[in-house]
Amino acid sequence: MQGLGFTTHNVPLVLSGDKDVTRRMIKGVPDGTVRIAHSERKLWSAFDAEGVFLATCKCRYYPGETVYLREQWLLTDGEVLYRADHPERECTWATSRFMPENASRQLLSVATVRPERLQAITAQDVLREGVRGVDRGLLRDHFGRSWNEINDSRKGGASWEMDPWVFRIEVQRVQPEKKKNHG
Repeated sequence: MQGLGFTTHNVPLVLSGDKDVTRRMIKGVPDGTVRIAHSERKLWSAFDAEGVFLATCKCRYYPGETVYLREQWLLTDGEVLYRADHPERECTWATSRFMPENASRQLLSVATVRPERLQAITAQDVLREGVRGVDRGLLRDHFGRSWNEINDSRKGGASWEMDPWVFRIEVQRVQPEKKKNHG
């Protein structure tokens, strides 16, 4: 089973069900792509305006797949601690990228996956991304700034302003929070 990583800020939102949509960059999308269509399981095909095939793109996740929530964590005295639960604790947290499945506390089911341009996000989807406490007219602007804080420094230019292709991934919690695993 593979994991789906979230920032420390977003983990409580996923656990509470306030965040059930996330976006991930699509790698290898050629310039001139106007449409990306599903071809099989994790593979998608990019096409230009004339319908000419340009490239194959891969999404790590597919509908119906169960994944585990990845987050920053720490194993101490045989107990798994999560940074989202202890933000004040000063220590060296293990990165979510290397969190093993048995340290995770929540399983997620991938409900839908679809490609879209980042700026195609709707106000409703910004809410589903977990944004709260923002005037409805400013939701997209707020999301764009938040996106840039996380993604702008990545290779290949992932800024809001560049309007990259992303996979919109909808997840559902499979079960209540798992009991904390040890080791």
